[in-house]
Amino acid sequence: MGAGTTCADELVHLQSPDGKVAVDFDLADGQPQWRLALDGKTLIGASGLGVQVDTAVLIPWRWRHVATTLSTRREQVQTVWGKFSQYDNHYNQLTWSLQGASEGQRRLNIVVRAYNQGVALRYEFPADAGWGQRFQLAGGGTDWRFAGDFIGWCYNRERDPLGPQPLSRFHSGQGAQLPLTIQCSSDAYLGVLEAAIFHQAPFQLAPIENDKTAFRESFAPSVMQEGSSSS
Repeated sequence: MGAGTTCADELVHLQSPDGKVAVDFDLADGQPQWRLALDGKTLIGASGLGVQVDTAVLIPWRWRHVATTLSTRREQVQTVWGKFSQYDNHYNQLTWSLQGASEGQRRLNIVVRAYNQGVALRYEFPADAGWGQRFQLAGGGTDWRFAGDFIGWCYNRERDPLGPQPLSRFHSGQGAQLPLTIQCSSDAYLGVLEAAIFHQAPFQLAPIENDKTAFRESFAPSVMQEGSSSS
């Protein structure tokens, strides 16, 4: 594994090992946001990042940049079951550390991994960072503002999947349960799903008002401990 620290630029850039998947991050008036592109084509436009703690949505808080750390890792992982006996766990990772703009505000780490096949994101709540030993996540604050009215399919419990249908139809309903598969073009697909769920309740995508292809994660209140992370 290699690692390095970048300076506090306005735009933070992360790309997959093969350079095809690109994720950009910045602070817009103190609010963290992200974008996703594949082969130079934007698939997810500027979208908010954050969580809700108790009744306070962290997105409207004003944050300031503390540090960004970039690292890379490659290892062969032995599988317990599946089509292959092992897989190549190869990714570049960004840890983006933020702190509330006011003195004494909480600190938050946004950790993102870019693989050749996709992107993983989670929030870390460091110990001794102002969260307290136990606190409650009231809901999500991560947005997905898709760059077009793409075609999607989603899980529908014990019934047939919903779709294929435009994202705007999911938006006009109750949103989408996960996993959600999206066809962006003839050769580009997105999948939204959960991984590493240890503390946070499972989430689904809820519509964001006034944008027919925009969604925000929504989940049941979840009790967290300092030093833990979201899915």
